[in-house]
Amino acid sequence: MEIKVFVSNLGLYNDGIINGEWKSLPVKDVHRDILDKIIQKDEKGLYINDFIISDYEAPFEIDQYENLEALNNLAKALENYETIKNVYDELDDRDRFAFSEVYSFKDPEEFINNSFSSPYEAAMAVGRGHVNLNDDYVYFNGYGNLETISEAEYLKKINENATEIIEEFRLENQI
Repeated sequence: MEIKVFVSNLGLYNDGIINGEWKSLPVKDVHRDILDKIIQKDEKGLYINDFIISDYEAPFEIDQYENLEALNNLAKALENYETIKNVYDELDDRDRFAFSEVYSFKDPEEFINNSFSSPYEAAMAVGRGHVNLNDDYVYFNGYGNLETISEAEYLKKINENATEIIEEFRLENQI
C-alpha cells in the first residue's frame, strides 16, 4: 500500500512559506531521510522547529501532527498489503464494523443451505430482505433478513471506513 507524505517545517509553514518535500513511506531513518532536510537543529543537535504533514496521499486519513516515526512503522507493517480490503480481511476483530458479517454470494444455494435450518426460515429471510442473485455478497441486516450488495458497494463500504480499519490494524499489531 502506497503512503506518501509532504512534510514541511512548521515554523516556515506558519510564516506562509511552503517548504518540504514529498516522501514515500516507509523510509530507513525518519530523521535522516526526512526531518534533517527540512528542520534546523541548534548547537546541541536538537530540532529548533517542529514539522507538519501538510499533505498526504494514502487510502486513510493522516493527521497533520501525526507522529512521523509511528506513521513510518505503520507504513512498514502495511508494505505487504495492496488495498484497505486486504488489511480488513486480515483483521482478527471485525465486529466493530457494520459490514463485519458479509459473505461471498457466488453460490447462493450453498450459502442458504449452510445458514438456515429450514427452507421456510430461508424464504422468510429472503422475502423480508432485498436479494439480487446477481450481487456478489450477502449479509444479514439488523432484522435478520438477507441483503445483497455488489462488489463495488462492498469495497465502497470498506473504503469509507479505511481510517477505522487502519486504527484497528494498529491496535492488533501494537503499532
